[in-house]
Amino acid sequence: MSYNPKRKVKFVEYSFENKITLDGTEIGNGKPCYIIAEIGINHNGNVSLAKKLIDVASKSGANAVKFQKRDLDMIYRKEILENPNLDSQGTEILIGVLKEVELGESEYKEIIEYCKTKKPILLGFYLFGFVCEIS
Repeated sequence: MSYNPKRKVKFVEYSFENKITLDGTEIGNGKPCYIIAEIGINHNGNVSLAKKLIDVASKSGANAVKFQKRDLDMIYRKEILENPNLDSQGTEILIGVLKEVELGESEYKEIIEYCKTKKPILLGFYLFGFVCEIS
């Protein structure tokens, strides 16, 4: 779950012929829409609520769910985290909220395991979020 700025990314020129397959589901031109439900931080730091949101997304027909995972130490300078009033107006409120709703690594592992009960595949971890397939 770490960020690697030296990781090489292969870019492919886009065309309507490009397709990808995620856990057996082909995505591309002429294929059904692949729906990712954005849970973000709407779980309010509560794993039980996160699981309920996964259930709702699954029942609604979403193919995947996406959570936001932030590493505040990577996003904000140390002095801003120590005193959010030094940054732009509103940061003092934002950082407090983000700290309050942030789930820990063990909680995200629990959510990932729960997603697996919905036939998921972990699509990836990102600096700001992760996605797991639920159908």
